[in-house]
Formats: sequence, structure tokens, C-alpha cells
Amino acid sequence: RTGRTRADDETAALGLSLRACDLFEDAGKEALGMECFRRTLGLALRAKRHRDALALLQRMVAIYAPGKLDQPNNVWKSFLSIVVLHLHLGDAVAADACFQEQLNDDGYLTSKECVAAEEAVAAYKAFDAERLAECVAQQPAFRYLGTQMVRVAKKLTLGGGETSALPP
Repeated sequence: RTGRTRADDETAALGLSLRACDLFEDAGKEALGMECFRRTLGLALRAKRHRDALALLQRMVAIYAPGKLDQPNNVWKSFLSIVVLHLHLGDAVAADACFQEQLNDDGYLTSKECVAAEEAVAAYKAFDAERLAECVAQQPAFRYLGTQMVRVAKKLTLGGGETSALPP
């Protein structure tokens, strides 16, 4: 090794992965690149680059939306992931605004992701750490997010941060 740290390697890998996602989008081959997007999201979360993860999730929502891939279930999972990241960053206002904005989607209103996001935001806004931990533990929608996103959700605390409210 040449004095490079793990953080340097993660930053370089994330940069290359984001560039690969850009190439898929530029070529109009988003459908072929969704695995690259998902892996890049996991890498951003592992590297604790949550702002990059949020930006990537917004891009994924646009790709999964009607008119592109038309995969509403993946749009709803991405919506829930965005809410989780905003709560993780301690931004309840942005999480609530994101949740409220998503209510325009009729299918989302009846989804388990909507219920999970609503309960998480309500618990966070009520400063109820026990209810927040219970919501993440009991709502099945959280279990179907990507592995790294599930880890972030399990570590949700009031005010954001890394202290786990749930057992591993």
C-alpha cells in the first residue's frame, strides 16, 4: 500500500461508480445499469456519504418512474429510503416534506412503504425514540430495502446520528 487509507479507496470507488451510473444514463441504458445504481448506493452508505446517497436515490426515482422503467414498487422503496436518510441526517422537516410530496402518488398511499414512512416521521416529530425503534423493527417495508439502507434504518435516533436504538 502506498499510504492510502480505506476512506481514500472508498472515495475513489464511489467516484468511479457514480461515473459508471452517469455513463448508463448518458447512453439511455438506465435499465441495464440499475444494478450499478444499487451497488453505488450501497457503497455511498458504507462510506457514510449520505448526501451522495440522497442524490443517487433521487436519480433512481426518476428512472423507476412511469415513462422510464415504470416500476412503482421500486419508486416507493426509494421514497422510503429518502425519508430514512433525511431522518438519519436529523432533518425531520425534509423527511416530512418528502413524505408529503409523495402523497400525490395514489399507489403509494396504499403501500406498506407509505405506512412505514408515515409512522417513522410521526415518531421522529413526536421525539419518541421507543416508537421510532419499534416502527423500524415491526414495519415489514424496512426489511425490503437494500442491506446498507436497512442498517441505516436500524440506527435511526432522534437528532440523527449513529447510535443504534435496535439490537443488530
